[in-house]
Amino acid sequence: MSKLTAQSITKLKPGEGRREIPDSGCPGLYLVIQPSGRKSWALRYRQSNRRSVKLTLGPVDLSLVETEQSPVLGGPLTLAGAHVVAADLKRQRAHGQDVAAVARRNKLEKKAGVTKTFGDAAVDFIEQHAMPNTRRWTAQARLLGLRAADGLEVIPGGLADRWRDKPLSELTDDDIYALIDEVREKGVPGLARKSRKRSRLAVNRSAFTWDIKHRSQCLALLTG
Repeated sequence: MSKLTAQSITKLKPGEGRREIPDSGCPGLYLVIQPSGRKSWALRYRQSNRRSVKLTLGPVDLSLVETEQSPVLGGPLTLAGAHVVAADLKRQRAHGQDVAAVARRNKLEKKAGVTKTFGDAAVDFIEQHAMPNTRRWTAQARLLGLRAADGLEVIPGGLADRWRDKPLSELTDDDIYALIDEVREKGVPGLARKSRKRSRLAVNRSAFTWDIKHRSQCLALLTG
């Protein structure tokens, strides 16, 4: 097993059959080369029942150009981008997430033309990720514009209220950076003024990194 490099990936040639080349720089990550020459990334791991799973991460981006945009599952990935996506999936698995099941669900939703809204994703994040994995999930819910009542209730004027019907596919970098600036200047939308302490809130672009498949990869608001 050898450590893949950007240069070696471009030089590797297809064979008569399908090839899988492991990357020692990221255990479980494989470069897959089809006889046609098409190259993609895959992550292999074993579930708790010892069943082997292969999850396709996306096609290889052979441009060798790294951008400021976060790499996303299913999109073109450079070697560095594949490492980032693989590491994120491993973290999700460490917190008990069935990443293969989530990927299958999102693939079916995309095929069926289902477009998740920000409001839906915010609720999914709190119920599926924050509640089972952190004691501070109520604080995270408030940042997203939700409060714990009988279930999750939308806070008037909060983020989930503002972007309730906004498709995730239409969520842009400008939207995210505008939100960051607003939080720094005025505090989190929908929260009481006493909670608006700029020194206590650090919202950054990685905050949107949990389960957004159409534009950003995921969704999570982080506090400093």
